[in-house]
Amino acid sequence: MENVEGEAPDRSVPAADPHAAGWLTRIVVVVTAALFIAMSIRPDSWEPEMIKRWGAVSAFGIYEGAYWSLLSSVFVHGDFIHAGFNLYWMWILGIPLERAVGKWRWVMLFLGSAWVSSAMQLAFSSSAGIGLSGVLYAIFGFMWRARSKYPSFQAVVTPQVIQWLLLWLVICFPLTASGVLNIGNAAHVSGLLCGVAVAEAALGRRTRALFASAVLLIASTASLFYAPWSPAWHAFRGERAFDAERWGEAKRYYHRAIELDARVSEFVWVRLAWVAYYEDKLADLRLAVAALGSLNPDAADELEPILCFAETFALAREGRYDEASKRVVQALAIADRADLHELAGVTAVLRDDGEAAATSFREAIKMDPVHRIYSRLFLWTVDAGRGRRLRADKELSEYIRWLGGRRREFMGPGAGRVSLGPHRQESAARTRRPRN
Repeated sequence: MENVEGEAPDRSVPAADPHAAGWLTRIVVVVTAALFIAMSIRPDSWEPEMIKRWGAVSAFGIYEGAYWSLLSSVFVHGDFIHAGFNLYWMWILGIPLERAVGKWRWVMLFLGSAWVSSAMQLAFSSSAGIGLSGVLYAIFGFMWRARSKYPSFQAVVTPQVIQWLLLWLVICFPLTASGVLNIGNAAHVSGLLCGVAVAEAALGRRTRALFASAVLLIASTASLFYAPWSPAWHAFRGERAFDAERWGEAKRYYHRAIELDARVSEFVWVRLAWVAYYEDKLADLRLAVAALGSLNPDAADELEPILCFAETFALAREGRYDEASKRVVQALAIADRADLHELAGVTAVLRDDGEAAATSFREAIKMDPVHRIYSRLFLWTVDAGRGRRLRADKELSEYIRWLGGRRREFMGPGAGRVSLGPHRQESAARTRRPRN
């Protein structure tokens, strides 16, 4: 066999055992194949909660502490070609590597490269990605760099294989940039660097290997906690501020996320609409709903209730009760909801229309008997014949302020948690999750 780069093989390294089974590699292949088959059978495999059960947690989930997904997501694959390509190369490269370095070193390279490649992919995209190719490029990088010490690698990592895998590494960048495929390029590159770095130790350059490995491990881990270049990280920080009702901070993070990557804008505009609603800024709310409507009209329709509430409050403050009532009727034509019926009852009270108010409140209670506490209160008031007194006993501005201050209650439980949110929807669509 011809030596690599004119170097004589290191005779201090025992020859690989050709009869070793390579059980760890075989187990990985079998588990990954079985998982792919199971996911293919279930039609709901890519639903938000189900994909999480399979082991691929969203960016927000990882930022919130599901770090185990950086390892488990490598077993998840999106389609037959994706799974077939990775399993083929895992079999071709993984077994010779396991025979040459032993089980423990193989495990350490597998887990280390899975962590680094998944974390780096998350740092430079909106997802940790799915698939084994980050690990595969680490295995390839190790065997490519260390093939002068392990002669058995030369039969596997041939010049043709090297050219093909490096060419694929480069081609994936324009394929991703053009939108033809969504590939985890950061996982590929970081995996390759990880494998090369570990190979330096096998070649006796332990200081260099330790330094390079430490840089990769620290950088990948640190990016889980601080990644100001990442739109997903900004969106996550915005979500944390949103949950804490720090509206100004949330808006800064959300707007920065949009500036960094317009692809996150759909979720962010939903959140900005809610922020504007809670801040009682109607102009900002209308802007957010209009921006969302240009991206996803159906998602904009989901925000019709909060837009209706805000516009109804604004009209009521100005004493335009008839217009406020008509605005609620328009919203009900789009979304027949208990909270909107309740709001219709409130506007009827303001118009001194006790009969219409009672009808609306009863409909709200019928649709949501558990949470429509305010409807029961108002219905009691109307039925007692005190609709006029309710309005007379309170200055209008005070009444509207009291009503507006209870927007969360009027919108019902879970206000602000619509189905569109990024870590709430888990970015489940296959085409949006990078293939590692």
